[in-house]
Amino acid sequence: MKPRVSVIVPVFNTDKYLAKCLNSLVKQSLVGIEIIIVNDGSTDNSQQIIEEYAGSYKNIKYFKQKNYGTSGARNFGISKASGDYIGFVDSDDTVDTRYFENLYMTAVKTNSDLVMYRKFKININEVKTRAKCLNLENKKRYSKKELMVYSHPLLPLRLYRKSLFSNLEFPSIKIYEDVPVAFLSFALAKKITVLNRAPYNYRTHAASHLGGEREFLSSKSIDRFKALIILHDEIVKRGLSEKYFIEEEAVAIITVLKGFTLPVLNLKKSQRKVLVNLYLNYLDINYPNWEYNKYFLKGIDYTIWIKGSIKTLQMLSDRNLRKYKTNKRLLYAISQEIKKINRGKK
Repeated sequence: MKPRVSVIVPVFNTDKYLAKCLNSLVKQSLVGIEIIIVNDGSTDNSQQIIEEYAGSYKNIKYFKQKNYGTSGARNFGISKASGDYIGFVDSDDTVDTRYFENLYMTAVKTNSDLVMYRKFKININEVKTRAKCLNLENKKRYSKKELMVYSHPLLPLRLYRKSLFSNLEFPSIKIYEDVPVAFLSFALAKKITVLNRAPYNYRTHAASHLGGEREFLSSKSIDRFKALIILHDEIVKRGLSEKYFIEEEAVAIITVLKGFTLPVLNLKKSQRKVLVNLYLNYLDINYPNWEYNKYFLKGIDYTIWIKGSIKTLQMLSDRNLRKYKTNKRLLYAISQEIKKINRGKK
């Protein structure tokens, strides 16, 4: 029987959590589910755990590859998927028994290309709480534009019709790879359905991401800009600029500024002004009127977005500092400034 849903699980050095993740997947109530595990160059005991589960469950396929990152693992998994719909689960997370049944049955009943959840459970360093994936009041219908701006680009909280990926892939960057895919999938989907509360248990810990100051001052931080450039280029290529420019601009504001207030406040005043100015310079180059974006003026707020008024941002920066006119020169300047700050911390 052809699988109804293909669940793609990228794995990289998560042997501490992997068995719990796979255990939750093999216990899914949905009949006709295939689990595609892509070992993305793990150096711990992840492969041994994968082989143990694959030997016990016929609906598990597994593959090994060099470390290409989450994007490469997801793209490879999609190429091997045979289900009508595709879902993603991070290898350190777990899902409740009816998770994929709820998503799939909703997709079939409503003939949706994309089904997503508003809320989910999150485990932050073993402290459990709930978080929003969509910062809008619960209602029967949401517009594509609302979803583009107000939803967190957390892909595991969604189920996609496989055909959406016939002309869509994850970019080759280490972080923020979900930003262009999340936006474009909303644009490409003919029908989207939103469910209220997800039985998805999202885990965040030191090994799973570079949170807060570590991410902001990491060399990978430059990927947030690369993700936005990729998104912009794809929107232009697909002829979607006129229709979704304001939403693209809002997503750029969120992506550039999110998580950036607290780490910046911990820097020296001189460093703070330079770095904040460089970040705002990106918006100035690509979106000259960004400060008047209707979503920004209204107040954009969701799970990991720290509200920042224009007044606050101006206090943190010095708009008289040198401005760059091209993305290439600006991104180089940002990477050099981050290196300089990190050298000073040693």
